[in-house]
Amino acid sequence: MLNQRNRIGIYLKEAAIEFDKKSNHLLAQYHLTQPQFNLLSCLFVNQDRVVRQVDLEKQFGLSSPTVTRLLHQLETKGFIQRVPNPDDARSKQIALTPQALAKQTTLLGSADQLEAEIRTGLSDSELKSGISFMKKILKNLEN
Repeated sequence: MLNQRNRIGIYLKEAAIEFDKKSNHLLAQYHLTQPQFNLLSCLFVNQDRVVRQVDLEKQFGLSSPTVTRLLHQLETKGFIQRVPNPDDARSKQIALTPQALAKQTTLLGSADQLEAEIRTGLSDSELKSGISFMKKILKNLEN
């Protein structure tokens, strides 16, 4: 392996690549990608609220065309449907289908399994420090 200077950016990128590999492998059995699962997970957690496409765009910092594409893929796979928004006739809300609800526990369990793997060997203190560290890096990069 080539010698490189220790750079935070390199480790962040390598960790992101490994996370994507593991999560996409885990989600492949459900015919989902990590970005698709992210939207589904948000819908699972917010079932008691009206969720519109614009809400997902803001939540994940994604463009309208990207969220449109992801929602279309989820709709084609039978996980979501777009239904009239009871609060605003001009917009549609994103609703989970019975198929998605039937897989909710399994899908969220898979996410918990990956989260547990990521946390392996980390003390509560290390975990808190690491999360704080990552939040600061994110804030620095957003400025």
